[in-house]
Amino acid sequence: MNSQTLVCLNVPTGVQDSGTYIFELQVTPKPTQTNPPAEPSPIIQKTEPIQIKPGPVQIQEFTINGKIAKPKYVFVLKDQNPLMVNVSWKVKGSKNTKVNLLPAPGTVPLQGKANLSFGPTSVTQTLILQVTNAKGEQQNRSVVIETVAPPAPVAQGPRGPGKCCGQ
Repeated sequence: MNSQTLVCLNVPTGVQDSGTYIFELQVTPKPTQTNPPAEPSPIIQKTEPIQIKPGPVQIQEFTINGKIAKPKYVFVLKDQNPLMVNVSWKVKGSKNTKVNLLPAPGTVPLQGKANLSFGPTSVTQTLILQVTNAKGEQQNRSVVIETVAPPAPVAQGPRGPGKCCGQ
C-alpha cells in the first residue's frame, strides 16, 4: 500500500459543549486492482485529547412585545388594570450556558418567552437578560420599564364640581 498524507480541514464534529474530547478518524481505502474489494480494511486514527473551550456568549434576540428591545419604555396605565409585557429572548450557547432574566423569573432556558405584569401603581423596573458561559464570561442586555398610573379622579363635593365652601 502506498503511504500518502491525508489532510482534513473543517470537518464538522457535532461538538457543541466545552470539554476534553478524543476524535477518531476512520479511512476506508478505495478498492483497486492491487487492493481487491475483499481486502480493504479501515485505517483508524485517534487524536490526542483536545480541549474544546466554551464559545463566547451571544444574545441573538431580546424583544419587548415582539419588537427589538429599546433601552427604555414608558407605559401609561389605564384604569387600575395591570400592564402585561411580553419579553422574549434567544441565546446562542451550550447546555453549560446559564441564562437569567432578572429580577424575575430568574433562571430561564436558552430561548423562551415570559409575560410580565406591571402595575397598577407607578413603578420603574430594570429587566436584565444575563448570559454566562462555562468560563464565566458574561453578556447582559437591560431594559427599563416605567409605568405611570393614571391620575386619581378629582373628588366632587355635594354641590358639584368647582362648588366649595358655601358658594
